[in-house]
Amino acid sequence: MYKKGRKMKYMIIILMLVSTSLCFGQKKEVKKTIEEKSVEMAEELKKELKLSDEQFLKVKLIYVDYLTQKEELSNKIKLLEKQKKELKSIRNSKVKEILNTEQKNKIELQKAKNRKKSKKN
Repeated sequence: MYKKGRKMKYMIIILMLVSTSLCFGQKKEVKKTIEEKSVEMAEELKKELKLSDEQFLKVKLIYVDYLTQKEELSNKIKLLEKQKKELKSIRNSKVKEILNTEQKNKIELQKAKNRKKSKKN
């Protein structure tokens, strides 16, 4: 009898864990559009500050403009980061071309040390 109760407890715990993981697995955050975000932000201000309908529309347009520009900047930053990475890679290749084997090995060892340091921090 004792073993059956114990098995039942384990089964319940396992069932709870599985159902919990399934619930969390289903929560996919859908990216909101700029329009949706701006409406939410303006609605929040409308509630807090008791904005008139006219004020609400103006605030919403300000948020649309702001979010659009912010997204454009984010995209430019991503592109610049990619270009920066490519430039660094080209530089490294050019430097390696003029080094002898011993010097290349030394650089690789230094890179490995730097990676270890950055992982610690």
